[in-house]
Amino acid sequence: MSNELELGLTPTPAEGMILADAAPAAAPQVPAFDERAWEQSQYARALKYCTDKGLRVVQLDKRNSRVLPPYVALWLVSVSDYADKIWVLTGDLPADHVSSKAAAKARDALKHFSLSWQLKAESLGAELRAGRFSLGSAENQAKYASLLVHRAHHLYVLTEEEGLWAKA
Repeated sequence: MSNELELGLTPTPAEGMILADAAPAAAPQVPAFDERAWEQSQYARALKYCTDKGLRVVQLDKRNSRVLPPYVALWLVSVSDYADKIWVLTGDLPADHVSSKAAAKARDALKHFSLSWQLKAESLGAELRAGRFSLGSAENQAKYASLLVHRAHHLYVLTEEEGLWAKA
């Protein structure tokens, strides 16, 4: 037996040996992310959110809406009984909405949500410190406040990414 084999080294095929397991191991297959399906699911979530809030969507302004899978979808929609359009936010975050009067462009809407969520988280924290639990328990309230702070930060970071807004 040669030193190479004793040391655990495998001779190369160039040395005249055939290696039975020379084929590379197959990498685990990660399912492809389906952006279209994600976008459709987020639009369905936006419609459900609006319905739950008593808002009936009558038209989507797709040109001004922004979808950044798999994190954020921001829909500009017309709703019945309102003269102004509203921005509806969905994605890997709480669903929310705001009037287009408060934010004329998608980037401004994300900044609005970022700031309002920071303020809401601070309010929830103040309630906690005062022993009031508007979300059922101290644990739920603390978790939701933390979620709002983190998502608000991520939204703000997105607003600072110039490449996302070059055409906006």
